[in-house]
Amino acid sequence: MSGLGNLRNPRRSVLAAALCLACGSEDSETTAPSLTSVEVPEACADLPVDRFRELMVVDELVTDDARGKNADSGAWSFRHIVETVTPPGMQPTDYVLNLFQSWDRVNKINSYSVIPRPEVRSVLICPWLKRSPENGCDPDCRSCDAEVLDLSQAPFRLMAIANRLDLRYQRTAHAPAGEGRLAFGLTNGAGDDPDATPLRMTVIFEFANPTENGETTRDWAERWHRLGEGGLSEDDFKARLQEITDSLISAESLRQIRTNERDLEWRWEFREFVPDQNGVPQPSVTTNTPDASMNGSAQLRDYLLANRDKVMAEIGVVPERLCGGAAPGLLVWRADVDEPLRKAFANQTCNGCHMTEQVPVDSAFHISPQRRGRERLSPFLWDPQSPTTDELFRREQSLRSALCE
Repeated sequence: MSGLGNLRNPRRSVLAAALCLACGSEDSETTAPSLTSVEVPEACADLPVDRFRELMVVDELVTDDARGKNADSGAWSFRHIVETVTPPGMQPTDYVLNLFQSWDRVNKINSYSVIPRPEVRSVLICPWLKRSPENGCDPDCRSCDAEVLDLSQAPFRLMAIANRLDLRYQRTAHAPAGEGRLAFGLTNGAGDDPDATPLRMTVIFEFANPTENGETTRDWAERWHRLGEGGLSEDDFKARLQEITDSLISAESLRQIRTNERDLEWRWEFREFVPDQNGVPQPSVTTNTPDASMNGSAQLRDYLLANRDKVMAEIGVVPERLCGGAAPGLLVWRADVDEPLRKAFANQTCNGCHMTEQVPVDSAFHISPQRRGRERLSPFLWDPQSPTTDELFRREQSLRSALCE
């Protein structure tokens, strides 16, 4: 599907870890409303929202645009983001190596060990290095004269650009006006090469909507809403979208990088990376997702019972001391609590949202790198048969509410 018409039919999927909330203290206070429903002022209740222009941009008109190509560092490309967020004094190639080589070693997050993903070098790093003959790598890259990744041949392809104004309900100091996100899929060759095959891995860059110059939530809502104006040409639409992403993409606004993959080891796994004080991404806790060793534990039960109301309202945050650095996909959350409470909690974890509690597409994706256009989206995010109960409808309501703030 290549056009961007004013369609109203929805479908369901969350941008890689859409319902994951930020890990924090178990006694942190919040005044946020439930994420399951959004009250919209009467003045904005009937505002039309084009979900595929204003909320979740996945049509080929955008994803196949030159702005998404790495060769020329297009405004929506993986290369451009890396070059923009790399801190001073560091090379972009080292920024990427630092990110992905972390899979090649044991990491400690809190007191939990995060085991390596043994195929990261053979599937991702080595083929990329070998696309530059001057690196002088042997067949399995155990020996290289240099390790310089050519970002113009990055094996990542644009999948989606998403408006996450709804995340303002977290009311965190880092994203009081919500977020904007760009999602990429891994390929077995240069991402720009149409013949490169999509692999089972996504990487999402998540940026806080800037507010340091006085921008409000309503300002951001109006910018996104203008994308859905009737009669807007395709060129004007893309120009306006680039104005938004140009404002978003910066080292200062980058909140985290999330990954969802199956091709770096036999099982699915979700990880998260947060810039340190120098702007270098470091392995971090998986938000709102306890370490797998906490499954069925007394600590998890005690947290759920003590925070029932917040968990049921989807505004509870799992204490950071329980969160690990990786979320295995095939894990069904257990706790000695009633089923409604267990399920509400599990729905808000990365592995529960993407595999065991919701309906994904292609095993564990809400935005699949192996499909195109709106067919990328899982039934959880977009359900044409139930357009007022899917996740994008909730985001529509959030946008309408923001337009009245």
